[in-house]
Formats: sequence, C-alpha cells, structure tokens
Amino acid sequence: MAGTTSQGEDRVAGKGFDVDTDVLKAQSKAFAKLSETFDSKAKAFDKTLKGLEEPWGDDQIELVSELLLGYGAVSEGIRGAFDSLTNRLKGIGDGLEYMAKEHDTTDEAHYDELMKAAQQKNS
Repeated sequence: MAGTTSQGEDRVAGKGFDVDTDVLKAQSKAFAKLSETFDSKAKAFDKTLKGLEEPWGDDQIELVSELLLGYGAVSEGIRGAFDSLTNRLKGIGDGLEYMAKEHDTTDEAHYDELMKAAQQKNS
C-alpha cells in the first residue's frame, strides 16, 4: 500500500516507516489519564445507580419490584462493561508504553551492531 508522508516523500509498505517513541510515550500517558478519569466517573455513576436501586420507601407494589429486578440485571451489566472499558483503556496505554520501550531498545541494539560492523571494517 503506497502513501505519501507529510513531507511529500513516497512511502511503500516494506520500505520502512518512522516511529516517534516520544509520541507513543505521550499517548500512553494520555490513555492512563483517560482510564483514571473514566474510572472515577464510572464509580460516581455506579454510586448513583445503587442509590436508584434502593427500595423506594413503602413501595411494595409487585410491578415496581419486578421492574427493579430486571433493572438490577441491566445495571450489573453496565457496571461490568465500565470495569472492562477502564481496564482496556489502561491496557492500551500500557501497550503503547511497551511498544515505545521495545522500539527504543531495538533501535539502540541495531545502532550498536552497525557501529561494531563499521569499526571492524575500518580495522
């Protein structure tokens, strides 16, 4: 798949690509912050849901009881989805951080090998 970089250079798959590990690290932190914010909001929402699920005074009408029974299952599913999303957002951030570190490590190793090869050739 061919493409053009922002500098107008043609790029073809397999010929290389640029990785900016600083951007990966910054986005990792952004996902960590997003995960924390989402978790905080989800917990506040959960607290509100639990408050709504409490019995409503003397309301012992069968219809209300059945409604709350069904609603409880739905709200439990929502809570599980929120927990899952929080963990997945954090996982994306962790993955970006890992990718940046691995890329930097690989780049350094390749550089070291090229320097050794150049020194051996010049010796």
